[in-house]
Amino acid sequence: MKLLIHHLLGETRTAILAALLLRPERPLHVRALVRMTGASPGSLHRELKALVAYGVLRREGVGRQVFYQANPDSPVLPELTGLIRKTAGLVLRVALLPPADRIDGAGSATSTAIPAN
Repeated sequence: MKLLIHHLLGETRTAILAALLLRPERPLHVRALVRMTGASPGSLHRELKALVAYGVLRREGVGRQVFYQANPDSPVLPELTGLIRKTAGLVLRVALLPPADRIDGAGSATSTAIPAN
C-alpha cells in the first residue's frame, strides 16, 4: 500500500526529501542517496535538480564531488519537513538506516533504531 505522501510527491521525491529533511544538518553525496533511496541515478538527478530549482535543497560542490542538503533558507522547509514526518517519517527513517542499526543480532529492533532529533 502506498503512503499518502507517495501519492502527493512521488516515491523518489519522498525518499530524497526524507533522507535530507529528517537530518538537515547532514549533506549527502549522490551515491549515498542512490543507496539510501534505491532510485535510479537518472531519476535521482532529475528530482535533485528540481528540488534545488524550487529552493528546497542546496547543492554544494566540494572538489569534484557534489553534496545535497536541506536549504534552511527555504520558506516551505518547516512545513515540508512536518509533512514528511507525519506521513512517512517513521517508516522511511527506519528504512534509510544502515541494516546494522535496524535490527540486532537476534532480529529484534534495537533501541537505537531511530535517532533522536
